[in-house]
Amino acid sequence: MSIDYVTVKQEDLTQMLHSESFRKRLNTVALGTVRTGLEYGFGVYRDLEDGTINYTKVIRGKTDQINLRGAPELARLRNACDNGRMHLLLDLHFHPDEYGFPIPSDEDLEELEESIYGLNDRPILTVGQVDRRGRGQLLHLQRRITGDQLGLNAPLMIDLYDRLCEADSALTMMDVVNAIEIPGFAACDYSTFEMTRAKSPCMLDRVPDWEKFAYEARADRHRLGGYP
Repeated sequence: MSIDYVTVKQEDLTQMLHSESFRKRLNTVALGTVRTGLEYGFGVYRDLEDGTINYTKVIRGKTDQINLRGAPELARLRNACDNGRMHLLLDLHFHPDEYGFPIPSDEDLEELEESIYGLNDRPILTVGQVDRRGRGQLLHLQRRITGDQLGLNAPLMIDLYDRLCEADSALTMMDVVNAIEIPGFAACDYSTFEMTRAKSPCMLDRVPDWEKFAYEARADRHRLGGYP
């Protein structure tokens, strides 16, 4: 089956966020980070032919780094992306900081910058943080400009790095969103949740405006998924 376009709808992202599979993994990675002080995360991929959502295993990183896309456990999914069968929808990891807000690191933005090689793939980078009371926040960030357009908008990518400094002084999560978001270039929003007992789905509170992150773009079989 030939895939001409990649389409990600608001309903697709809403269904993903509310699914038990997503919320169980979200609860697991939040608990893992709280208990160990290490970054935990997982990825969400979608089959381009039947629309099936696939969730990776939970990946454990280090205190200040996690390599979700390069993890050996995800080799099968990377191959499926390279072969044009799947694409990366979202990857999520937690920062171990207990205070402040979940703000992407420079390394996170580097991954976001390198993630798009063609017209097709606009993966959502999600950074999470949770306090000792079990209340968590997720910042969702997506670069809207694709690979072929990036050369014309390189100054905007530099601006995005600079905006992280403004976000450090934010007083609310909406301040963080307003500091980072660049209309037409970088979409940003946040969600909140509460952790529950182990192996249970977390409880969602605020959900993001997924309409910001929806898109349709021409498929590129050679670079689907954003891997070099």
